[in-house]
Amino acid sequence: MKKPHEVTDLLRQLSDAHDISFDTEVENAIREGFEKAHSNRSAIAIKVLTILGGVLATLLFIGFLYVIDIFNSTWGMLSLGIGFIVGSIVLSRRVDLLILDTIAVTLYASGLLMFGMGLSAGGMHSDMVSLFIIIMALITLVLIENYMLAFVAAIAVSACSLQLAFDLRGAFWISLYLSLAVAGLTAWIKQEAVLITANPKLAILHSPIRLALVCTVLLSASFLPVGYHAPYWYVALFPSLLSIGAILYLLPSILPSIGVQPKDEYVAYVAVTLVLVPILFAPAIACVLLVMILCFSIKDRTGFVMGIIGLIYYIGVFYYNLDLSLLVKSLLLMGSGILLIVLYFLLHQYFQRHEKI
Repeated sequence: MKKPHEVTDLLRQLSDAHDISFDTEVENAIREGFEKAHSNRSAIAIKVLTILGGVLATLLFIGFLYVIDIFNSTWGMLSLGIGFIVGSIVLSRRVDLLILDTIAVTLYASGLLMFGMGLSAGGMHSDMVSLFIIIMALITLVLIENYMLAFVAAIAVSACSLQLAFDLRGAFWISLYLSLAVAGLTAWIKQEAVLITANPKLAILHSPIRLALVCTVLLSASFLPVGYHAPYWYVALFPSLLSIGAILYLLPSILPSIGVQPKDEYVAYVAVTLVLVPILFAPAIACVLLVMILCFSIKDRTGFVMGIIGLIYYIGVFYYNLDLSLLVKSLLLMGSGILLIVLYFLLHQYFQRHEKI
């Protein structure tokens, strides 16, 4: 999320890059959206506690409804679900306080869950239930300007879309879903300036939707096969190639920020390529590296930390799933570590030598 004092620079860069000028009304609306989002911004710990509190409260409330036997009434569940969703939207629009986020999240999550259970109890197929929840979540995104509620709605869209991919019963559809998520996250971050100036409302919703896309990529990557020996391993090449291509595409904008001189960029390209080629059959690692680079490019610490955690986890999963003996795995791990250390020292000496020149 951009800080208020960074909005001026962002608008100036956009005007210079695209040779456009903003009306005073549009510029003030964008600033107001950023200031509103910044005033309601909370630390990652508060966000996590809000989500956990909402989940626990939702589970407790669903348990209470089970005790009073509300689940035997289809119309009762649908009515309560729609009522909770409407109530959470009204609450978020009328009262703009961070402390009420947990209540809004609880009402909204409970409403979506009961709405879906009511449709399912009425005999509707799971695909149609997912589609109706997606439509409800998209309508919510249009109506609200609340960070946590927008995040939950975006996660609902992603989760139901993944459910649709699972219902198609094919690894290809999961791979296609992850590829679309990777492409969507890349475009959403790289086109940030265009999006927030196209509609002031997007200045508020941009950050929670971006966080939801990061979570979508990190979590959905775990459902793809790992290694060339895995069943349907070839479908995992789509998100891997897309992520690797996006990383190489982003390098020119990343290298200057870490002190790499233009004359040394080809060395960095070779080093990055040598690192990326071995993970071609590990789409999760490729996707996580892309998430880390994207979040680093916009100084998104939350997404970057999530990427680091995901990288550690998926490297462990890749190591565990290797169809090799423990001795070979150990030698491979040692060799990879030695190669990375040697590569680091070679690059460090190379850049130091050229800095002196």
